[in-house]
Parts: sequence; C-alpha cells; structure tokens
Amino acid sequence: FWWFAPQNQPEGWFDDQGRRLVGTALANPRPEARQSSPFGTRRYYGRKSGGGFHNGIDFEGKTGEPIYAAADGFINHQGWYFNYGRTVKLGHADNFETLYAHMSRFADGMGPGTRVRKGDLIGYVVSTGRSAGAHLHFSVIVNGQFVDPQPYISEGGASGMLAGEQLVSYRHWQQEIMRAPACSRRSCDGSNQGLQSAHPW
Repeated sequence: FWWFAPQNQPEGWFDDQGRRLVGTALANPRPEARQSSPFGTRRYYGRKSGGGFHNGIDFEGKTGEPIYAAADGFINHQGWYFNYGRTVKLGHADNFETLYAHMSRFADGMGPGTRVRKGDLIGYVVSTGRSAGAHLHFSVIVNGQFVDPQPYISEGGASGMLAGEQLVSYRHWQQEIMRAPACSRRSCDGSNQGLQSAHPW
C-alpha cells in the first residue's frame, strides 16, 4: 500500500493498481443531511424564467448544526467570502480545495493555517451571504476551477481509482520509491542508469 498525493484529489492510501483503500476521497461534510440542490445549471426558484450555474452541492440544515472537514488539510481562508457569507476553504493538495459556505460561526480555536483532519468540526450551519435559508453550500475546486463534488463523496466515484496522467504520475512515483535504497549506495543524479534500474511496470 502506498501513501500518495494526487494532483486532482486529496492524498490517501492506494494499492498497487492505484485504487483508493479507505472509501471515498472526501467524507460527506453533512453526513445525515439531504442534498437539496446538485452541481450544475439550475433554474431560480419562484421564477418563470432565468437561471444560473450552481458551483457546488447544497445540504439541508438547521441553524447551529455541525459542518465537518471532508478531508485532511489546512485552512486557507476563514471569514466573509463574497456572496458565500462566512466561509471556510481547506487546501488538501497543491491544486485541490474544498469550500464550505453560509456558516453561522466557525469552530473554536481554528483559523488560517490550522491543520484539520477528516471529520473535524469546522463550523455551523446558518444562512449568511446570498442564501434563501439555512443550509451548507459545499464546493470542490481543482486547478482553480469548480468541479462536481458528487464523485468525490460517492462510493465507487471517479476518485476511487487513479487514471490517466494521475496513474502515470503514481507509477513513476512508485519507481522512485523502489529505487531509493539503491540510490543511498550510489549517485542518483541521472549520471547512473536512472530509471533504467527501476522495476518495470
């Protein structure tokens, strides 16, 4: 088993084939709550025409109910954030963030730079910012772009198995780890055989 940090999802344990071992890439930040609005284009409620793009998933909630960190990471932002109201953003990898919006207040003892663990309490539900009622707005941001959070919190979702460039990076990383003992006995700056000495994949 290998501890690996993909570029497009949180780090975690993977088997030799690149399959994530511990369930979903992200935990549900409101595990008992119903999803009230999915990611994607939607019509505005109460209007005959017009709509917009919803860049996350909404979870129902009552004022004061808890919100939990979806994965290990660091707090990148804690404060008012445009129309999102009181918001926490967590960084989980170089190009991977989660966003939790419309909070009433933040968990005690936390602020920018604080390390959090998957499942840690980070705040409480209400309806700050541009919001029609108490709920959590949850977003996933990859390479600066909002993406659908559903595959990351669903069993068997796309984040359960590395693929494409992420799988190639994983294979190269495995090679580097396997050749590390040999590197401790000789130079590995590229002047000696380099990856030619690594195990094939």
